Amino acid sequence: MKTLFILFFSVLFLGIALFTDRLFSDDSHPPTEHQEERHKESHDHDETPSHIGSGKAITAISHEEGFQLSEKAKEILGLKYLPLSSSLLDSPPGESLVYFQEHVGVYRLRKGWFKLIEVEKLVKSENNFSIRSPELEPGDQIVTQGTGLLRVADLDAFGGIENGHGH
Repeated sequence: MKTLFILFFSVLFLGIALFTDRLFSDDSHPPTEHQEERHKESHDHDETPSHIGSGKAITAISHEEGFQLSEKAKEILGLKYLPLSSSLLDSPPGESLVYFQEHVGVYRLRKGWFKLIEVEKLVKSENNFSIRSPELEPGDQIVTQGTGLLRVADLDAFGGIENGHGH
């Protein structure tokens, strides 16, 4: 139990350290005009959190589409992806699964947007299972490596609240 506690806080502190402005300042890829418009439309107010935007790890957020990361942030997090050919995936890599509250999910990457998608885990045998979700489509990708720190970025982007602003 003590080891689990230490591991949890190590990952938490590493995630916080990774998402500081100094580590991720990346002005070489500013968001496109289209991305900025969509970001503005995704908020009901004019206030944009100071840790989100051009030159930051998290470049845009949308409660409908998820969040976008800078190329440098994706590289540092070491994210790897698996393309989907249907809404059902047999034997996904173990790290791709994210357990939150009483749910199981995966991070979907669609058109540059990361979003945590709840999935149904279909167990065939002890070590053999599939996942499915109506929110997964052919052409989507799921994150298979780096999900722990991606979860930290997700919570940072939305203030720790799954559905709604944290302020």
